Amino acid sequence: MDQALNGGNPLAIHFAARDLAIHENLADSMAMYDRYLRLDPYDMDGQLEAYVVRVRAGQPDKATSELTEAMAKFKWPPWPAPVTDYFLGRISFEDLMHEAQKDEGLAKRRQCQAYGYVGSLRTALGQSAQSAEMLDKAKAECSNTPAG
Repeated sequence: MDQALNGGNPLAIHFAARDLAIHENLADSMAMYDRYLRLDPYDMDGQLEAYVVRVRAGQPDKATSELTEAMAKFKWPPWPAPVTDYFLGRISFEDLMHEAQKDEGLAKRRQCQAYGYVGSLRTALGQSAQSAEMLDKAKAECSNTPAG
């Protein structure tokens, strides 16, 4: 892993950013996400994960400005762009779930992703009841949904 990180492997950097966040090393996680997103600024999952880490670290304004700036650079794909709109307060949770349902073949997977993203954000905001609600929905509705 150290060799991959030192060599600038984007997958290793992304993994390290996630691992640092899981272990509550938020400052190092943010630095690692910054490094990763310089290599792959078009990774929507990475952008959303970095947003949540910044919010957890008490930097919601910086998180919002960075995500807004990233969105302005290019046209996001149809999904998970609505998650970004939700994070930035542009759409409601109901609208997010409606967007998740638009592609019938992927609706269930997208709904599950939305629960995960919203649950992570709610945890970062210290809204444990709302986070638990999302986790409960994910467990009840997504346990048999294929990953990917």
